[in-house]
Amino acid sequence: MITLMKNKYVFFFYIIILIISSTKLVAYGNNLGFGYSDYGCTLSVDRKLYCNRKGLKGLIYINDLPEDLEHLYLNDNNITSIQKETFDKSKKLRRLYLNNNKILNFQAKTFQYLENLLLLDISNNKINTLERNAFSGLISVVEINVDQNPITSPMKKCYSNTFLKQKLLSFESGSKITIYICEQKFTQCHEKTGCKHSDNPDSCIFDQITKTFDCTGGGYSGKIYLTSIPDRTNSLILKNNFITELNPKTFQYLDNLYALDISNNLLEFLDKDIVYKLTKLKTLSLANNPILSDTKENRTSCKHNLNLVEISIESKKYKWYNCDETYNNIEEDNSKKELDQLSSGSSVYYCSDDVNKYIVLIYVFINIFIF
Repeated sequence: MITLMKNKYVFFFYIIILIISSTKLVAYGNNLGFGYSDYGCTLSVDRKLYCNRKGLKGLIYINDLPEDLEHLYLNDNNITSIQKETFDKSKKLRRLYLNNNKILNFQAKTFQYLENLLLLDISNNKINTLERNAFSGLISVVEINVDQNPITSPMKKCYSNTFLKQKLLSFESGSKITIYICEQKFTQCHEKTGCKHSDNPDSCIFDQITKTFDCTGGGYSGKIYLTSIPDRTNSLILKNNFITELNPKTFQYLDNLYALDISNNLLEFLDKDIVYKLTKLKTLSLANNPILSDTKENRTSCKHNLNLVEISIESKKYKWYNCDETYNNIEEDNSKKELDQLSSGSSVYYCSDDVNKYIVLIYVFINIFIF
């Protein structure tokens, strides 16, 4: 009996130890952090800390990195995220290896104090997006490896209403990396009042020297009326967007425009008057748009005939196919008339189905309770 009691106490003692240990690890991995020695990391005399292949996982926070540390090896673990305060005291760090983990993202300003870092290796992770200030502070980095991450793949898939955008990140040291991120399509360009490119940050760039207004891959979608294009613009580039139609008012003050590129869009209609009124226009790029096809394929708004449009610019002929506006306007007028009729005098017919349902229900109840 005494032996059983002792065994019981030993068993409960081990359970308590396990609970305390697991709680300690959780605490280390979150707010309190953990010391590098807790995971068996080794510090060499030449100021290199080896924490690679030590079983680190999840969110980590190493709270006692030496201030004079120069090389830190955190590679080949199962780290998913790093508490940004981890590197706050390691201002002399020159090489940081985070490759071969499962890192999803970096918090903003994670590397803000690593002004002497020369090499950052974050390859072979699961990084799919980056905070705007994730790399702020890396003013000396000359080598940054981001290979084998979803964010570096031009084949990355985006959800609906978003699009894949290529971005070039440049560092003060001259280093550059190319990433691909999913951004929201811009559909808030009002048909009457229009919109400014500043409403869609980082969508357009104006080159003061060449007077080129470039909105390549800006995410513009649907019918677009841009009101903020500088009057002195000579070249307007709107390629690689999702534009279906351009409001003629977009061009009303662009008297000096000589080049217009709207290739690789979803153009279903292009008002020929836009081109006619651009008297200095020399080149027009329309490649890869539905309007170049003489069929209604890939046109969501066109239900009627197509009209051929032919114009000449600088002795070069251009042609495209617009949906017949006459039929569309007639259809819109008929739709408005039907709505007016419904709202004025034919509401009884509109509700007739509901009335019939009530009659049937009343009939059923009468049969059940009376007969």
